[in-house]
Amino acid sequence: MSQSLRLVTIADVALIQGIREKVEAGAFEFSQHVTDQSILRHISVQELHETIAVGKVIEDSPNDKYGPSCLILEFAGVGRPIYVQCSYPSRPLVKIITLYEPDPTQQKIVWEQQVPSRVIETPVFEFPGAEA
Repeated sequence: MSQSLRLVTIADVALIQGIREKVEAGAFEFSQHVTDQSILRHISVQELHETIAVGKVIEDSPNDKYGPSCLILEFAGVGRPIYVQCSYPSRPLVKIITLYEPDPTQQKIVWEQQVPSRVIETPVFEFPGAEA
């Protein structure tokens, strides 16, 4: 099993803090895709807020073709993983592009509990052919 680690930078902290501030202030909007998918996937607005409030940026896409965005992960509510992709806070309104619960049958992610007092999980990525 192989794991890719990256140091958290000041820019990472500023990015998630800027998103959190805008969402807390109500300065965000949903794409039509999010509106449709949140209903189909049974993901509540509360889970969205919780994911952004305490989640971590796990993927940064500053050169995304539709504009800079990032992917946030948190184990919301009953401990299910929720991913939220949203725009950078440099826009007047943070755009919530998509949100979903990952399908464990389509992703090779193993979750390891790190803090026993609170359910905090860290993704560990498995790569084919990598030695354990």
